[in-house]
Amino acid sequence: MSSVLSYRNLTIRSFIWATCSQIEPATGAELRPVLISLTIAVVVACLIFTALVLSSRETKKEATLVQLATTATLGISELEILPAEAKPGETVTISFKATNTSDVPSYYSIILKINGKALAAEVVNLPRRATVPMSFTAVGTLPGDYKVEVNDSTGRFTIPGGNV
Repeated sequence: MSSVLSYRNLTIRSFIWATCSQIEPATGAELRPVLISLTIAVVVACLIFTALVLSSRETKKEATLVQLATTATLGISELEILPAEAKPGETVTISFKATNTSDVPSYYSIILKINGKALAAEVVNLPRRATVPMSFTAVGTLPGDYKVEVNDSTGRFTIPGGNV
């Protein structure tokens, strides 16, 4: 680069300084249209941003609704309670299979209730079109019949000697 085009050159620097010093400051009346234009541009940008955010939320809601529709194919099968007749204080194993028949992986909440009271819960991540064996354990201490519920599946075990 030649020294004539360089800012270090005193001639160019003097020219720039002289040109800049001739610019007069703008008055309030001259700035008003500029400020109005900038304000309108900011408002329009905010409106566009808000529309994009709302559109994104609607897309997420639609995706969630689609996922909820496909996750409705989760279920419990092959509920087995062993032993069916237990001694007081004996551990009872409640085994079952959690199934996802949909085409998307899903989380499934599984709740164990005995005689209507929730005793255990677990959230399992089920791959698409998968069946996962699971189990809970319980101990009955009083004689009687115990109603077991794992989500919508039900079964029973008994401790001989009376009713609960």
